[in-house]
Amino acid sequence: MSLSATTDYDPPRRYPRLPVSIDCEVDGASGHASLRVSELSLGGCFVDTRVQFLVGAPVTIRASLPGGELVFEGRVLYTQAEYGFGVAFDPLSAPTRARLEEFLGSDRR
Repeated sequence: MSLSATTDYDPPRRYPRLPVSIDCEVDGASGHASLRVSELSLGGCFVDTRVQFLVGAPVTIRASLPGGELVFEGRVLYTQAEYGFGVAFDPLSAPTRARLEEFLGSDRR
């Protein structure tokens, strides 16, 4: 199965992804783009876009959360053509993890 072209890939996850609508900036091999995160967890996210990103490519995501921006480093885990891509985060720093846990546990999503 080619991960770069599938639309039904459902990877195993350590953390549940919650539906969100968060503006973000993404930097990676495909350039820089203003996009939207539609699912978010402690381990990764899904970014809505029609821009093609390569599986395995490193990305930096700057997400606009209440209280300020959070920056996540990670890699593209899979893509869904014309819909977006899933990202597995690199290990989070303690302050980033704490802010993300607070956000995910709040009703501000």
